[in-house]
Amino acid sequence: MKRSRYVLFSLSVFLMALSSVRAQTIQLSLSSEAGREYVLYFYHGQKTDSVLGGRIDAKGEAVLQIPQSYSGYKGAGTLAFKGGKGGGIEMIINNENFSLSANPQDGVSFKNSVENNYLINFFSGRTSPVSGNGLYASRYLKLMQYNEELKQKRTPVYQLRSYLRKELDVEALYTSAMWNDVISGTFELYSNKKDFGIDMTEVLKRTRDKAVFDALSDDLITICFQFGWEAAQDTIVSYLINSNRIKHPSGKVYAAFEQHKVRPGFKAPHLDVDGKKIAPKNVLLVFHETGCENCEIQMQELVKHYAEIKKKGYEIITVSSDLDEHIFESSSAPFPWKTKICDYEGFDGVNFKTYGIVGTPTMYLIDKDGVVKERSARLVDLNLLSVNK
Repeated sequence: MKRSRYVLFSLSVFLMALSSVRAQTIQLSLSSEAGREYVLYFYHGQKTDSVLGGRIDAKGEAVLQIPQSYSGYKGAGTLAFKGGKGGGIEMIINNENFSLSANPQDGVSFKNSVENNYLINFFSGRTSPVSGNGLYASRYLKLMQYNEELKQKRTPVYQLRSYLRKELDVEALYTSAMWNDVISGTFELYSNKKDFGIDMTEVLKRTRDKAVFDALSDDLITICFQFGWEAAQDTIVSYLINSNRIKHPSGKVYAAFEQHKVRPGFKAPHLDVDGKKIAPKNVLLVFHETGCENCEIQMQELVKHYAEIKKKGYEIITVSSDLDEHIFESSSAPFPWKTKICDYEGFDGVNFKTYGIVGTPTMYLIDKDGVVKERSARLVDLNLLSVNK
């Protein structure tokens, strides 16, 4: 008797475990899509996850069984059809088991989904947004409104910045499919890029979820590198280092942490030149790459103003990320300065790592004491040429 009870108990545990392998079920009834392949997408910041795929049967029906690994997902989902002309069917995913149907007369409809029906009622004018109702859909609508205001540019800039700094729901934004639009949409709110760094630091302080915090940190650093926003980068990286919330930085975050050690007012690290260490002094140090359009422009500027730079007491040292010796030798031959470094290791080269370089061109103006005076992506932005006076 005891044995049979044990077997029944074990069987029930096994069945419960088996049933929990999938987190959520969505029933599809889409006659217009019969026989077509589909893919369901979820969103995490800049990343788009292909959660599952399959084919709608001949009756236009299918069952989507979302993997258990996505059981905690709250956010936007897109059901896309291969070979389709439209953008697919948008929906909210929040651990609801629901049915989705669509037809030409009634459009898309949901059954047993409070989240998606909330959105449908809003867009059809049958309800107004309600705060504090616990629905992801409510948070999603606020993000949509803010995103639209960024695009329309009708709301005063100070209000948009205030909302960004104090209220933007970055955790909801992370899974909304609007991450790139909203983050990039904030760029034009700031003429002073240091203010961008200050406000984004406040957003980081409010961000509790580790994955969201890490993604936002990485994207902000990428933006600063890409556009050469030195002041914003220094502000953001200072906070990240002091907060100690990123225990093991990697990639661009690691590079930014290293580069932060080489900011203006700090001693420039030694350079590795053919295995020898040299301390750069009275040097304009330039990291570049052959074929990089901005690099090519800046290298031409350096050649053009080389005599003036020498007259000011500075020598140019260039460090290339080229991987091919022939390309490096050919491209650097016209440069009139003596020291042209390349170890053919690309961005993994020792000097690139020492200085935390993740984007080229990057320039450092180093004084007679070996202290970094300025850092920039463009020669004209350094207080070095007479045309800047």
